[in-house]
Amino acid sequence: MRKRALQLLLTVLTLAIAGGMAAFAASPLSGSFDVGIALNPNASSLSGFIQTDSDTYTKLTLNYSSDSWTVGSVSQFDMSGLTRQQFTASGSLGLIILNSQLSFFPVLGSSSALIKRSSTTNSPTHKYDLGQVYFVDWVAATGVKVNTATTHWYVQVSLDGASWDTVSPQFTGNGDSGQITVGRLVRYVQIFATDGSSVYVDESHISVSVSANAWTTTARLAAAGVTLSGGFTKATGGSNCSFTIAGPQDKALTASATIYFNLVDAECSFCFDRVQGNFGFDFGCVKDITATWKIAQSGFDSISFSVPSINVGIPSITFAGKLAFSLLSKTVTIAPNLNLGSDTCFTIYASFEPGPSGATEITGLSIYGLGVSYDWDGVSFKSLSYLDGLHHVKDTYWEQFTIKSTSDSCCGGNLVFETSTYFQDTHTTLFDWAETDIGISIGLGSGATISTSIVVDTTGFSEWKLGWKISW
Repeated sequence: MRKRALQLLLTVLTLAIAGGMAAFAASPLSGSFDVGIALNPNASSLSGFIQTDSDTYTKLTLNYSSDSWTVGSVSQFDMSGLTRQQFTASGSLGLIILNSQLSFFPVLGSSSALIKRSSTTNSPTHKYDLGQVYFVDWVAATGVKVNTATTHWYVQVSLDGASWDTVSPQFTGNGDSGQITVGRLVRYVQIFATDGSSVYVDESHISVSVSANAWTTTARLAAAGVTLSGGFTKATGGSNCSFTIAGPQDKALTASATIYFNLVDAECSFCFDRVQGNFGFDFGCVKDITATWKIAQSGFDSISFSVPSINVGIPSITFAGKLAFSLLSKTVTIAPNLNLGSDTCFTIYASFEPGPSGATEITGLSIYGLGVSYDWDGVSFKSLSYLDGLHHVKDTYWEQFTIKSTSDSCCGGNLVFETSTYFQDTHTTLFDWAETDIGISIGLGSGATISTSIVVDTTGFSEWKLGWKISW
């Protein structure tokens, strides 16, 4: 099986390189071919030498542009075969901008699947990697345990692991989130605790419903300061559509509202799901107030007013506030924020320590991290040390030192060298050293890049990655 899969990877590589070379002469056609191979030097047998996780893959991207339209295709393979096939189209019809995307995930077969993950690490964030990009119908967090009854937490999703979108309302204390509609391509899910460095998540469990195929289409029309948009999603795990109106947009007031319908429901084929919206305004010296409201199938659900930063005249200290109403409750949340600035090469990470009454009572100042950065003639140095035992730079490591160098290569591209060393708190190695990563990337002109990286940790030479990318 592994031999056939490796032959498939090499066949796809050959075809993609041939196609890429032919595409150089066709200016409307652009794309890239990306290959990654992860090796395990500690493998006890040849069959385990090539890792079968998401770091071993091939990815072919093609885009064809004509006038105001672009159509594209993304094909991704791993050792098991084709894992994702995606077709896209975008363009405009007069003032209307259209985007459409059709995705297939053959690894799931012909139906949706449920991915489950758990974590019992004490940390402000529980981050989960789904292994590859999926179309996520919904996510549910269960058995979430936090360290205080007043700790607030959210569910967030991300495609790349760097930019995060909050998809849930705010939760307080231990509990479950229920099913939270996502309806987009996602690879990472995280449970994120707020209110400073002294709060963390003890335990969490997530269930993620992913579709074997999904078709999404959006249309947007903007005129006279008003934007009208609509969205349609047909997926294995469910189908829905939405309509949004936003505007007029000016400095004094912003407003938008969206109504959602389920297209396939147990009771009807076109069912009202919810309508929600927000408007933003300033009031006196308080800026950026946001009012958010929601009406569900059963009627009024909630309305809240929030402000991210209230300046009370104390240097470096602001307050975030939120007033929320539901059918049977009213809650007021006030959280102090400390801004120590970032005008020097030193960055101090600190927060206020709340007292028994919660965020409204400040009992101390906690300095939980220190960062140092310096750039000189193409070489950068960065370090980050967390001191509280809760924050981590990677896995369970609390400290990181990184050196990165960028220069011209011999072949018309960039030469990038980067090394990072991590430390842990186990007292079992010299200086508590945990891991060192070394990576090199060499650009070959403007259209090709080759790269390699190694990982050395307390078990020895644990990982070796090879990669190359051709673009045209």
